[in-house]
Amino acid sequence: MIKWIRLLLVVGLFAFAPVNTVLASTHGGEEEDEEKPQSEAAKRAAEAPTQKGFTDEQRREFRMQMYLNNIGSANNVMFEKAINGLEDMGKEGIHRLIELLREEEGEREMEIHIIYALGRMRRLGVYALPTLKRYINHDDAEIRAVTANALGRIGKPASELVPQLAGLLLDDDDWVKNSAHRALESIRTRESRKALEDYKKAQQFTTEIKAIKR
Repeated sequence: MIKWIRLLLVVGLFAFAPVNTVLASTHGGEEEDEEKPQSEAAKRAAEAPTQKGFTDEQRREFRMQMYLNNIGSANNVMFEKAINGLEDMGKEGIHRLIELLREEEGEREMEIHIIYALGRMRRLGVYALPTLKRYINHDDAEIRAVTANALGRIGKPASELVPQLAGLLLDDDDWVKNSAHRALESIRTRESRKALEDYKKAQQFTTEIKAIKR
């Protein structure tokens, strides 16, 4: 279940997690022989025109479609190029990525890829905050963790979601808690520091109560 993301977040390599953290299979990282159905992005890319003989606007759209298609790629290099390419396209790039996330809703692996990519587009991440807010309390723990990771990468602009991240510190899933903790550390505002201090005090109080009961 995308085990490399879990491993890297647990050991603390939050800020510099490699691209392949989001590319492992949801079945333990093993490759699958079955051919998966095409995503909406892949279908659009297949229908896109070749670049020769088209206007600059059409060439830009061709590149956009290719980047969106490669967001779902299992190839680390292609995935990295897709993120960088969409970021270079500015607001249009991230808005198209957000649109793709809506289209792929319910496609768990694609959702994880896209949310991770949104976090990687740090300077544009502020435009993704309303969308990420919808995923922060998702039923799937993997998605909650990756969303917290993305918010931490966005940093201080994500401060409006500090209360939601603070809530994840009480999550039943250790990976989610760890991701939320690191996100709050990365946001570095008065509110995020207070949330971490309050959590630490609550943990100490719980430990003391357990010791008394013994």
